[in-house]
Amino acid sequence: VILLVDARWLFDVGFQLSFVAVLSLAYIYPKLELLVNKLPEKYRANSFFRKYILLSTAVSLAATIGTLPLTAYYFHKFSIVGIAMNLLAVPLSGFILAFGCVVVLMAAISTWLGSIYASGAYVLSWLLLRFTEWGGNLSFSVVEVNVNLPSAFILLISIFVLMEFHRTIVRKYAIIGILLLGNISLYSSLLAESEQPLRVTMI
Repeated sequence: VILLVDARWLFDVGFQLSFVAVLSLAYIYPKLELLVNKLPEKYRANSFFRKYILLSTAVSLAATIGTLPLTAYYFHKFSIVGIAMNLLAVPLSGFILAFGCVVVLMAAISTWLGSIYASGAYVLSWLLLRFTEWGGNLSFSVVEVNVNLPSAFILLISIFVLMEFHRTIVRKYAIIGILLLGNISLYSSLLAESEQPLRVTMI
């Protein structure tokens, strides 16, 4: 619907990240949840630990993995602390969204009442911004990566292959693809013209 209104949104980084993150949650998270369910019983017995730590980490990891090709290509960075920080940032964002909805409803009844809830949304937003700013300023928070468009595409395919590696047909075609790319890389480097022409000096 958004693209029908304005197709140029397709080239907006925020648009791409938002929808890829949602697709990642729908596609990658169930696979990670299966892995969580295969953990030893002592880790799954505690419902709080399983629900709020393991599964929340799986949600954050799914979104991070799915958006990795885009973030690496556009920003040339990979966040190390992002997965851990999302354990607090994602629930906090949910509260901010809920407060925002209540603000709209209450403001329709009373501007003063709406401003009360708006103050709560402001405080939570301030906390979220300060928290993300603190995490982003850590010396080890991000790793610089140099990724061009072909590399980002290969990274995307690699993620898909990794997620589906349990399928025999995917493993077969993945091996064929790796051998094919290896041969192309080998022969293209052998057949490539030298940047400097041959120069012979005779005395």
